[in-house]
Formats: sequence, structure tokens, C-alpha cells
Amino acid sequence: IAPLYRIFDTPIVLFPLWVTAVAIAAIPIWRISRRHFGENHWAIIPTLCYLLHPTVQYSSVWELHALVLGAPFIAFAFEALEENRPRRFLVCCLLGLTVREDMAFSILSLCLYGLAAGKERKRCLLVALLAASWYLAYTEIVAPALSPDAAELRWRHFSHLGDTPLQQIGSLLLPPWKGWVSLLSLPK
Repeated sequence: IAPLYRIFDTPIVLFPLWVTAVAIAAIPIWRISRRHFGENHWAIIPTLCYLLHPTVQYSSVWELHALVLGAPFIAFAFEALEENRPRRFLVCCLLGLTVREDMAFSILSLCLYGLAAGKERKRCLLVALLAASWYLAYTEIVAPALSPDAAELRWRHFSHLGDTPLQQIGSLLLPPWKGWVSLLSLPK
């Protein structure tokens, strides 16, 4: 993003970047659905569901969130997992972790799917370990070093999952249904 700001010193330049990220994420969704539905008109439905989903529409038109930039990495990682391409899966997941520290939760979800589906078990375990380690390193070392107040705000954001980052990750893994239901429901 920084090189774009060097050329165009305005936040307006972010809008095409966000829309492009949303559109690029549709490519692997289309390819996966085509592989599962075949070469017929039904293959477009999952891609349209993604592109027309109100959350995707809202986040690409009205608000600029960094997590939107992670959508292509997650989509391409999912496609790589489906196609048994371990290097591409690893690279996409690592690039996804560069977007924001809480992308680790999406990557952990993807790894749990891979483990449950029996795809690339060793690679999924490695990526899950890297994602959890990155989240812990960021919340315990990087964020407090940059700003003690920012670290405290992050803790409160996921406080319904536990008091420490380790408890937060643990609540998503053991037992998984309780942590994921808590993560997907609105805070009270």
C-alpha cells in the first residue's frame, strides 16, 4: 500500500485496492465450484453468493478494513488445500498472516478443515502452529512494545474467548464447538 501512497497521496487510492482484493478472491472460489459442480451453470452460484454477500458488499464499498485484503489469501489457500498443493497452501497462509494478526483465526479454521478432511495433515499442523505462534508473538511481544494501550484493546476484543492469548487459542481448539460458537456470536 505504501508505494501507492508515494505516487497518489490520497486515501481514494485504497478503494480500487479493496475492490480488487474482493474480486481476486472470487477466482479460486469459481475454480473450486467448477471442479465440484462441473462445467455447467451451477458453478457460478457459490461465486455469486460470495460476491453478493451483504458483508462482502458492505466491506468493499462503505468501509475499508484490512481483513478484506486477506480474503484472496484465504481463498487461494483453500484452493491449494483442495488441490493438494502444499507449498502454495503454505505461501498463501503466510501471506495471509501479514494482513493482520487476527487472520490467524481464519488460517487456524482452514487448518482445522484440512485436518478434518484428511488433507495435508503435516502441512496443516505446521501452518496451524505458525498461525498460533504469530498470534501469540504479536499479542505478547509486538503489540505491547508498540503501544501498551493497543495491546490491552486487542485483549478486550477477544476477551470472551479467554483472559490470555493462549487461553483464547485453546478455547477454539478444546472443545472446538464452544469456542467457535462464542467467536461467531455477537458479544453481549
